[in-house]
Amino acid sequence: GDDTGCFHPDDPITFAEAVTILMRVLGYDDSSVGFGMAWYDGYLATAASAGLTAGLYAEPTGSITRAQAATLFYNLYFTDVKGHWAETFIEYCYDMKIINGRGDGTFDPDGNVTGVEAAKMVLSALGYEATAYQLTGPNWDSNVNRNATQVCDPSLYETVENTVMSQPITRDVAA
Repeated sequence: GDDTGCFHPDDPITFAEAVTILMRVLGYDDSSVGFGMAWYDGYLATAASAGLTAGLYAEPTGSITRAQAATLFYNLYFTDVKGHWAETFIEYCYDMKIINGRGDGTFDPDGNVTGVEAAKMVLSALGYEATAYQLTGPNWDSNVNRNATQVCDPSLYETVENTVMSQPITRDVAA
């Protein structure tokens, strides 16, 4: 509601309200964001320091636009790829469901690719749908290994029996 306690359900949502809702969904509350001159200052400052409002220039009390909302949600994902030389390629592969992040909101663009990550990328690029073949989620690596050995013909792992697929992939294994 507003300062008088009224909700006004038909009024447009403001930028500050949208950021506050998003921050609360992410687990922040009044005690974890700090304070400022206005009720929303702490939320906006915390969102800015987390990179969620990067690229946004909005009046806090103005209505949030669809583009601003999309940018907020876009900024939730892979904050560590913004400005990276491969940003557009990473975004494309993510959109095509070929790659995923680390599970903690990062992508780690300069990290080494493991064998199982490479297998997941190959399976996805070959058209194995991530949801149907369970290539994402808590047991994604086990499911990728199963699919790479049992579903693919020939097996993606056919010549790499003694390789630890959870380790960074070498040129020999990749070849």
